[in-house]
Amino acid sequence: MSAMDVVVMGLQAAESDALKQGAVPGYTLMAHGALEGLKYAGYAVVELPKQCKIPDEWTGCLGAWSTTSAVEPVSAWPKRYVVTPDDTWLSIEDARSLAAALLAAADVAEVTS
Repeated sequence: MSAMDVVVMGLQAAESDALKQGAVPGYTLMAHGALEGLKYAGYAVVELPKQCKIPDEWTGCLGAWSTTSAVEPVSAWPKRYVVTPDDTWLSIEDARSLAAALLAAADVAEVTS
């Protein structure tokens, strides 16, 4: 079963439940069903943070994003590099892999706590 099939099933279930309760489903309900379907299929959807101010001394930095646990932001640099607050330089692929692993671990920690 594809992720799209799971999303469609989530939307249909949400609509069915809402109609049974006499409600007319709206976009919020459909979005909730879609997110639940994606989560069931193993996908995480997150709101990307807004960029923060790039420190003046970071000449050439393409963008920076604050985290709640570090003083220095995560940053993007030319030649497809992402730098973590502890000054680890990652390729785009490694940065996405690390982000996905962190999301998975946070999900398990949240569910089992």
